[in-house]
Amino acid sequence: MKNIKKAYHEFWSSFSNRSTLLDAPAKIPAFPTDEVVFRNAAGKPISPPQDFKYITYDVVRPEFAGYTITTASVWDRNPQNPGFTGFIDDVLGQIAKVIPESGKILYIDNVEGAIWLLRNNPNFISYLTEPADQAVSRGLVSMFVKGYMY
Repeated sequence: MKNIKKAYHEFWSSFSNRSTLLDAPAKIPAFPTDEVVFRNAAGKPISPPQDFKYITYDVVRPEFAGYTITTASVWDRNPQNPGFTGFIDDVLGQIAKVIPESGKILYIDNVEGAIWLLRNNPNFISYLTEPADQAVSRGLVSMFVKGYMY
């Protein structure tokens, strides 16, 4: 049985960091936005984290046949190369392929239903920077989510 949190986690954890020098691309860590707490070596909470390439996502479940808007973010730190190239563009390209114009369905077994991720046009993909640290880059993915039951 797959609950909605697991469905979202499996989906957002499926993207790869193809910018590594490893033989096989590494999976990018993904976390629900409301569960992310990063700490420094002394255990003090920090935001954003110092070493990272990761994805955060919102977990939402609309009512049957209803819809809501949700987002996910791809994060990177490029101290020498501010801007939106490399890692973030590659991951956003992977996401755009997996969520085409027709959308992507995530199945949720324990409620015998599914959610349908659709592009939020014209704002499907946006680029942001962190005001406190210009080396931090963020790719924002905005989607409509529709809920369905069998």
